[in-house]
Amino acid sequence: MLTKCREVILGNVHQKSTVYEIIWKTAATRVEKSWGSAVRKPELRIHIWPVNHDRPPQPRPSTEGVWQRWLSKLDTLPGLGEGWDGENAASPNQIACDSARTFLKSLRQENHEPHRVTPSVVGGVGIIFRKAGKKVYVEFRNNGKVHALFSDGVSPPHVEEVIREKAGYQVLIRRMQEYLDE
Repeated sequence: MLTKCREVILGNVHQKSTVYEIIWKTAATRVEKSWGSAVRKPELRIHIWPVNHDRPPQPRPSTEGVWQRWLSKLDTLPGLGEGWDGENAASPNQIACDSARTFLKSLRQENHEPHRVTPSVVGGVGIIFRKAGKKVYVEFRNNGKVHALFSDGVSPPHVEEVIREKAGYQVLIRRMQEYLDE
């Protein structure tokens, strides 16, 4: 069996520039047209990139750009103006934006990226997290209050008031991670 696998692997090595592609015909699937119908043939593609030992290892891509995007989005929200939703919604004020900014900085330290940052129709900023059918919506109100809504779409949503300071945000982040990962 090992010899046969070795022959299959060695017999099907294709070089594409500096990337080698090995096609192992005993796993996964690929579809080919044959006699007008689809026939499944097993195939596994393994890509091997040669290592250049003359070059120092490259650092991982920075996530700062991702976090800067969220903070920049937050900076645009106060300029929406009253009635930004077509109704009477107040635009987020400085209190809500500052609280949301502190929360985003705490999220960055925990490497827990949000799904969305958006203005709230009740006046403030909303930050949304989603995973496997579950959602956590954290709302930073213009009056300074912060609430987190936990919802799975099946059971009634649960709302918690959050302490508006870094320590309170760290507790919330751990609570969110537990909820979304359970």
